[in-house]
Amino acid sequence: MDRRITFRQSTDTQTDSGATVESFADVATVWANVSTSGAGGNERFVMEKETAFNQKYFTIRYRTDLNEKMILLYENIIYDIKSINELEDTRKRFLKIKAEKRT
Repeated sequence: MDRRITFRQSTDTQTDSGATVESFADVATVWANVSTSGAGGNERFVMEKETAFNQKYFTIRYRTDLNEKMILLYENIIYDIKSINELEDTRKRFLKIKAEKRT
């Protein structure tokens, strides 16, 4: 685990004029392994339009304070978390996170 990633939680705040603004607060910065195996550089169809997307897999030590509503920051790029799963046969030692680059 040689890469630093930061998890951020979305919070809604109100401006003085009453408008709601989404902001993010850091939850944790952790060490991770990063891979693209089975994910990067693929294409899919969205609403009959072909769009490129970039997925990465992040392996971190087991935590209980993460969820799919958070975003992940890696190398100053924002990723939307698609899934968080415990690695098989690791007995709550590691999590594998599938995330997609925000466009």
